[in-house]
Amino acid sequence: MMNKQTVLALLKKKIKKPFSFKEMVLLAGLNHSEARSLKKVLRVMLRDGDIVLTRKGLYVPAEDTNLVTGYFEAHRDGYGFVITEKPGERDFFIPARAVSGAMGNDRVIVRVENLHKREGKIIRILERAHARVAGKFEVTKTAAYVRPKNKSITFDLYIPPADRGLAKDGDIVVAEITSYPEEKRPPSGRIVKIIEKPKDPASEVEAIIDEFNIPRRFPRNVAEEAKMLCIAPPSLSLHKGTEEKRRDLRELPTVTIDGERAKDFDDAVSIKLTEHGYRLWVHIADVGFYVPWDSIIDLEARKRGTSIYFPDRVTPMLPKELSEDLCSLKPKVDRLAFTAEMDFDRQGGLLNSRFYPSLIKSDERMTYTSVKKILIDNDSHEREKYGYLLGHFELMAELCGILRQKRLSRGSLDFDLPEPEVMLDLQGVPEAIIRAERNFAHIIIEEFMIAANEAVAEHLAGIEVPSLYRIHEEPDSMKLADIMRVIKP
Repeated sequence: MMNKQTVLALLKKKIKKPFSFKEMVLLAGLNHSEARSLKKVLRVMLRDGDIVLTRKGLYVPAEDTNLVTGYFEAHRDGYGFVITEKPGERDFFIPARAVSGAMGNDRVIVRVENLHKREGKIIRILERAHARVAGKFEVTKTAAYVRPKNKSITFDLYIPPADRGLAKDGDIVVAEITSYPEEKRPPSGRIVKIIEKPKDPASEVEAIIDEFNIPRRFPRNVAEEAKMLCIAPPSLSLHKGTEEKRRDLRELPTVTIDGERAKDFDDAVSIKLTEHGYRLWVHIADVGFYVPWDSIIDLEARKRGTSIYFPDRVTPMLPKELSEDLCSLKPKVDRLAFTAEMDFDRQGGLLNSRFYPSLIKSDERMTYTSVKKILIDNDSHEREKYGYLLGHFELMAELCGILRQKRLSRGSLDFDLPEPEVMLDLQGVPEAIIRAERNFAHIIIEEFMIAANEAVAEHLAGIEVPSLYRIHEEPDSMKLADIMRVIKP
């Protein structure tokens, strides 16, 4: 069976030099059916940038040439950089004359022109990142163009007379690209939407959604798959033989703590006092149980990348059947989670940690305001209402204070910066922009999430699993010297 691996092995081990299609068929001894299969595989590999077809019609692995595959990062002045797909390799600079019509985030093949200067030329565009462009429609005496609002798109889009629709000079429009830029030909497109001037906040949000081509709804097959999961969800019961894989924590007192307007509850916490100090559980909704790798929902979520929040709505990464139901840690219902269980001593030192899939049942859907009333305001009504959890909240406050003090003492910076919150009336019109409240309950959840993240990072580093870390870089020594001169008493 011919696939990418067998073709690359053939090119590298058996052939070891560029060969034509016919020569590859003869050398591998393929029959007619296998040769057809080889041709399909070669076509896919060419598209993906795994191999290169030379001018003489010979195939060669891309890595055996001076060619590099990566993603183009465009600059508004015309030049750009290609971020290579090979881990640890520095970017390549692409002069404006060598961009070859590539647009920001396009996947490209670069020919290395100067290895010492890390300079190259884009010779092929494998995948286009942009299908539509938002911008201002401008009509001149000779032609009409769309001038993109995105400054990284360095060219205007020509609009033929037949593709202008009802757009008038000065309109803000969305244009679909019908032909991409080439060295000797400008790009062209057709107007698919005129963005009306916003008359109210709701239409302004709609204009932003149009401008950035944010999907308003999920594709039909994704929506149907999500509905089917809700109608017939997989069984959550722990069958015999699965207990060791997924632990039953439903008897463990557990709460979610979120904002008043939150609809999806993706994390929960539990705590208890132990002989050596504290045991903390941080539970994260087990989305992966319902969304297998490369499933249609997974592929759509990867395209979206994140949920996008507006003052009056949210464009979710996952269908609401998952984000607000099956994968939301609602109170009083069984839910699948992935748990980080951590033991701390009385000084906040991490003694050990364990990570495993779990089955939990949240006792209460708490809000930051309610927890603050219990712990800070000593509100008698709230303390009585949640009396059976009172000891757990007080333990959380105790451990939070210890962890926070330990973190700050080792040099961690805590930027308690105010965040704005837009207040809307019943018609969706902004009434005020206020400072969002951040109280002690927020700090509890933040400290527990930091502790869980650090425990996971230490575990992965300990078993030498390559991971991505979001860190702050070491300060520049010259800048540090400058600021020390300023703040020196």
